[in-house]
This record gives sequence, C-alpha cells and structure tokens, in this order.
Amino acid sequence: MSKEFPITVSSWTLGDQCKFEERVKAAKEAGYDGIGLRAETYVDALNEGLHDEDILAILEKYDMKVTEVEYIVHRQQRLRRSVRVSDSPMS
Repeated sequence: MSKEFPITVSSWTLGDQCKFEERVKAAKEAGYDGIGLRAETYVDALNEGLHDEDILAILEKYDMKVTEVEYIVHRQQRLRRSVRVSDSPMS
C-alpha cells in the first residue's frame, strides 16, 4: 500500500451488478488501497437503502477510501446527443 500513490480499482472493474459493500470488500481483498466511484455507483448504493453514513462506515470497516471520482456517463451521452442534433443540417 502506498499512501502517496494509492492503487485504485476503477468503478468499472466490478461492473454495475454488485452491491456497494461487495465492491469495497472485493477491492480490499484484491489488495487495492481505494475505489473509484461514479455518480451512478453512488446512486446505486443509495438505491440499496444506504445513506452517506452507511457508505462511510463500509469504507471504514474495510479500511478503504474513495481515491477517485469518475466521470458521469449519462450526462456526457445526453450532451453528445444534443450536440449531434443541433449540428444536424435538418435542425
């Protein structure tokens, strides 16, 4: 483990079908120092019934940190679509 340069597991590494605690536990067991978190992953955790305090407690339980905040996918996709539509000669 490197405090200066923590090794981070990307939020995409475990896909989108696992619960938040499973994600954190798997990352810890695999030797990572922290996890990446996307807005979608955070919303999934909230939809599991977790609150911010629960999320922090899970991270503490496994001695893990959120060491990366990743991009928001859906917003970028909507932005790309709106640019394509507005750039269209038909508009």
